[in-house]
Amino acid sequence: MLRAGSTFLAPTPEYETEHLYIIISIISSNTEALFVNITTKKAGKDTACILRPGDHSFIRHDSIINYGDAKIALISKLKEAISMKVFTKLEPVSDDILKKIQEGALISSAFPQKFLKYLTKI
Repeated sequence: MLRAGSTFLAPTPEYETEHLYIIISIISSNTEALFVNITTKKAGKDTACILRPGDHSFIRHDSIINYGDAKIALISKLKEAISMKVFTKLEPVSDDILKKIQEGALISSAFPQKFLKYLTKI
């Protein structure tokens, strides 16, 4: 089952590595998921939410949420990609980390404004 806080590894087209994606909201009568990915913390990048080793088993160094790349997808398509092993499902983030990521979206200048309405229930 996919829910807010679920995570998966997926290839990122412009990079040769997989990124960790986190579902931050379930929307559209539970048929779609809003998700963001984690990337390495670098100078000049949006630091609305910094995650550190220990926040999730995948995180090995200080990282940030890449709010500018937030996406929405059908949950059925995400499940299909996981079952076909295109994506790899990992353990979910804790409720505290999920809340931190959601709160970061509300203050991030990079988070698409059109998605803010999906975070009104946090």
